[in-house]
Amino acid sequence: MRRFSGALALVPVLIILGCGGRDSGQEPAWFSDVSKEAGISFVHDARRSDDFLFPEINGAGAAFLDYNRDGWLDIYLVQSGSDLRQPEIAGAANALYRNRGDGTFEDVTEAAVAGATGFGQGVACGDYDNDGWTDIYITNVGANVLLRNQGDGTFADVTEIAGVGYPGWSIPAAFIDIDRDGLLDLYVGNYVMWSPEQERRCRIADTGRQDYCGPRTYRPEGDVLYRNRGDGTFDDITISAGLDAATGPAMSTVCADLDDDGWIDIYVANDGSPNQLWINRGNGTFEDRSLTMGCAVTGNGSAYGSMGTNAVDLDQDGDLDLFMAHFDRQSNTIYLMTNGFFEDASARADLVRLTSSTNGFGAAFLDIDHSGELWLYLANGRGNMAVTDVLDADPYGETDQLLAYRRDEGRFEDHSDRLGATREPPLTGRGLAVGDFDNDGDPDLLINHNNGPARLLRNDAGNRSGRHWIQIRCLGADDSSDAIGARVEISVAGRRYRRDLILSHSYASSSDPRLHFGLGENTLVDEVVVHWPDGSIESWHTVAADQVFTAVRGSGTVLVSAP
Repeated sequence: MRRFSGALALVPVLIILGCGGRDSGQEPAWFSDVSKEAGISFVHDARRSDDFLFPEINGAGAAFLDYNRDGWLDIYLVQSGSDLRQPEIAGAANALYRNRGDGTFEDVTEAAVAGATGFGQGVACGDYDNDGWTDIYITNVGANVLLRNQGDGTFADVTEIAGVGYPGWSIPAAFIDIDRDGLLDLYVGNYVMWSPEQERRCRIADTGRQDYCGPRTYRPEGDVLYRNRGDGTFDDITISAGLDAATGPAMSTVCADLDDDGWIDIYVANDGSPNQLWINRGNGTFEDRSLTMGCAVTGNGSAYGSMGTNAVDLDQDGDLDLFMAHFDRQSNTIYLMTNGFFEDASARADLVRLTSSTNGFGAAFLDIDHSGELWLYLANGRGNMAVTDVLDADPYGETDQLLAYRRDEGRFEDHSDRLGATREPPLTGRGLAVGDFDNDGDPDLLINHNNGPARLLRNDAGNRSGRHWIQIRCLGADDSSDAIGARVEISVAGRRYRRDLILSHSYASSSDPRLHFGLGENTLVDEVVVHWPDGSIESWHTVAADQVFTAVRGSGTVLVSAP
């Protein structure tokens, strides 16, 4: 059995100077919008109407995945094309773009039979049947859809057979192995009980104009947890698992081992209600410990409108911290884990000042320049029209933000100017996925805008930095399926870094399964340690930089055997 693969083919990157290039003495923009030249022509249609039907404002998710196993990330974009009043009338479908490996993509939606229709919301990716091919789960306003990857370039709708077509209004979803049996289970977060007949008229207090209502106008809907039976079907274990108490309007989720006990937990970001942290007890049941662990509400006791969420070791102390993107006038929130409890550090981290005037949805942490430090990209977009007159083409459009986390100072700095022209014109940011689509070693971005064009942002700063990197891919013992939930720690020049294999995060989106680490000037990784979802731990030593290192379960030095 092979221990690792070599680096994937590297594609030369053309460095595009952003606003105020080298001639002006300013640093070029860090990202280039390459959507047009890459062939990404997708435009999200929210079916906006004069009735301001509530689902129209939410927008949809995006995904990076390698559906054909050729080593290049493909793109899946969720559409909201069906008629909310007459859902049997199908509009535009979701889209699948195949990566040609030369910087361009081909729309293969029809050929791949991947164009599920509906009023789409989110997307989750994972190999639920352990056949080595990545499958796709789509959440909708209405019945959800499971597309099984048949391994021949096509997908089959197996929703009815699998039993996972929840008929309500779902937004986030995640494939996770809750019981460590090697099979991916499925968590589905539901929003509110809504139908066109229940639609209410709402007006914005500041302007008196009619606009979209908020979630508190409707009753929240309970979440669902499906256990994978291993025969292509799932069993609804919501009640027996104790998750029937999950009744907030779920907007996003992040699933990871948040208490480091070896079992995957579920954190649910609710819109305008307290968030919930479902700690996995290891016996098939979960307990909400969000209040006792300090991440149910903000430090001032408020339940904000949580949109996108993420879990990352921001302060590099070895445990996972939690981030939430919130509604404007509320500010985003960072909870730092300390001694088993989460602390709202938003004020001292300067997030209150930097993000109170924006409405955050997509949220991603990435090491853009291979420096070893994390940056925060926020795909912003309003939930209501601006108070002042709106001059932009999109009345809900808002510019994105790029924040640097200064770990030594414990605060964020705004470096949105480094985004250059990629922020123009302002669009309604929603789904945000991270992945190295051009295999040049640095993380790129994919944004699905509500009622607007998708943007593929190529990272130009990583190559320009001259620094080194490594990507870690974790595969199960069958050497084919990504080990979702694995925890990876690397040691480099006396420092230790942690990344967790969390595909579903941000807002209703799914990202690259390869975990990226910036290495600075270092050309070797002293040690790679993988904590596998089954509880076993393995290590590899002296791994070269600037490659995709594939850790296969059972091929490393065993530090801890599976229970």
